[in-house]
Amino acid sequence: MPDDENPPVRRFKLKPKEITHTDTSARPGDGTAISVPLMHRQNEIAAERSSLRKWDDYPQSLADAAAEPGGSPLLAPKEVEATDPRACAGDGTAISVGLIHRQNKIAAGKLGPDIVAMPPKRRSRRTRDFIMLMTIVGSLIALLMMQLPRTTGTLLMGLFCAGWAAALLGWIMFGVMDDY
Repeated sequence: MPDDENPPVRRFKLKPKEITHTDTSARPGDGTAISVPLMHRQNEIAAERSSLRKWDDYPQSLADAAAEPGGSPLLAPKEVEATDPRACAGDGTAISVGLIHRQNKIAAGKLGPDIVAMPPKRRSRRTRDFIMLMTIVGSLIALLMMQLPRTTGTLLMGLFCAGWAAALLGWIMFGVMDDY
């Protein structure tokens, strides 16, 4: 029966890496190695080419494009009118960092010192809660010991349980928990 046969097992594997080198490695002296003098020379050549402008080149700025006949008026720079006259160095309207600092110090002197009253530190209730919980645990252990026969072993077991509970509760309240 074909149902009893095992289905073919598919095995997956990663594709093999195919690495193709796009650049050949540069050798000193062949002109393709990166060097600072070569970069400076290329910058000089580019600066010389940009200074030689051809007549058929496009204008370099929007103002040149608007100045040409047939240029779009939308590309022309907008005229900006100054609402305030320019400040001169000695007329008192110039922005001065020293003057601003002096005005800030005068305003701070008028206000007085910044005294903020902090609330008094609240007393921790941790010790009170520890004593209250240990009283409850101790009384529960004492009630359990009253139900058991009164022997030396029972008394030692009760004292051990009380000490273990005190150590565990103390570690939790004073070691693990933050001050509350």
